[in-house]
Amino acid sequence: MLSCRAMNAPLGSGMVTTALDQGLPCDADLVEAVTTIMVTLNQGASRAMLEVGVHAATDVTGFGLLGHLHDLALGSGVSAVVEVDQVPILPGVLQLAEAGAVSNGTRNNLRFLQEHVSWGLDISHSQRIALSDAQTSGGLLIAVPPDRAGALAAKLTAYGCLSCQIIGPLEADNHGTIFIRDGM
Repeated sequence: MLSCRAMNAPLGSGMVTTALDQGLPCDADLVEAVTTIMVTLNQGASRAMLEVGVHAATDVTGFGLLGHLHDLALGSGVSAVVEVDQVPILPGVLQLAEAGAVSNGTRNNLRFLQEHVSWGLDISHSQRIALSDAQTSGGLLIAVPPDRAGALAAKLTAYGCLSCQIIGPLEADNHGTIFIRDGM
């Protein structure tokens, strides 16, 4: 049985810290949200994953969501579908991407992923950047059997995790390829 993927924190911490480094205006609530994400430990998520039983998990850090997802899919011999409208992204982050708050690491991620990602026609450049955002400390990407996804979400919530969002399925063909859909 193939898995679906869940995330336990929104994307964008790399763009927020880059914006701060570049002296770009950043909303105080957004900075506080990123700080909370970066200092939150994965102890509760670890417990939830052990209790529910997951196939795989990785943190979303320097290679961004898509870089880590590519590695997970390639290593597991599957492809991945990402429903972009299901991916949690911090409010204001897409605007930061448009303003140029993009690190060299994120640019490198986008270049590397070109041959591994099939982008839907309606995926904006800002969304592509957010999905590739090189983060110092992001959330977790978790592969779980579809019949356990609800239980995982409930356990993550019970253990105080910031969020849990199912972002799409894993499929048995096109090993290592990621298909980004707009979900509409």
